[in-house]
Amino acid sequence: MLKPSGWLCARTPNAMGYVGIANRLVPNGLHAWVLRLLQPDREEQDVFPTHYRMNTISRLRSLLCEPEWQLCLYTYEPEPGYAGGSIAPWGGQRDT
Repeated sequence: MLKPSGWLCARTPNAMGYVGIANRLVPNGLHAWVLRLLQPDREEQDVFPTHYRMNTISRLRSLLCEPEWQLCLYTYEPEPGYAGGSIAPWGGQRDT
């Protein structure tokens, strides 16, 4: 249980970002196969099913609303790190 005046820090991908959209397009049962293509060195036990429940700003605001919570959001969309060394996400045009 969180103490009064305590902090909760969560890091989660944006459901509307490229990773979130790709995860929803590919069924969970195929995630290991797709990641094996994109990240050949990734261990299969490091691939987990995804369930987007709190991954949009509006959903976070609805769940963590005042006065119980003071919601502070920081958003960042990095380069496609899940692609590993693959050129597929860049349509074969990736600069090295």
